Amino acid sequence: MSRTSLPPRSPVAPVAAIARALPSRMPQPGRLLPLSALTVLAVAGLAIASPVRAQENHNPSDPVPSATPAGKPTSCLLLNRIRSSEVRSDSVIDFIMRDGTVYRNTLPLSCPNLGFERRFAYRTSTQQLCSVDTIQVITLPSPLRGPTCGLGEFQPVTLDKTSKSKRKSK
Repeated sequence: MSRTSLPPRSPVAPVAAIARALPSRMPQPGRLLPLSALTVLAVAGLAIASPVRAQENHNPSDPVPSATPAGKPTSCLLLNRIRSSEVRSDSVIDFIMRDGTVYRNTLPLSCPNLGFERRFAYRTSTQQLCSVDTIQVITLPSPLRGPTCGLGEFQPVTLDKTSKSKRKSK
């Protein structure tokens, strides 16, 4: 069996693996796919969606840390530069870049349960996450997804040191 060599981090890699795993013959109309094929399709959807983990040891009642703008807002962030993200509330997400820069995204509308679940997924057809993209809240333990919400602009910020020290002292 020959393997196709794909570059690392290629968005096609999960799809190619799934295509190889699916049966070569699709079922006739009106017939159901075998359970194993459905499982592969479900896993594919999760792999492509890029879920973002929640912060450990986070108290939902913690206030959003105050921040000072550190430049002009931008519409998009390159995905390969994002190190992590921190959901601060139903309407605020901080994206921490590999170089340490923090971009705060204040959603135009509150996203129900985002602040509680602190997990979200996104899909993008480009190598960027932009203000026109949407996120979807991941609810656990259920594999179902929660509300879909639009992003705002990405504002570079400097987190105030007083809010960092207050959080650590709790």
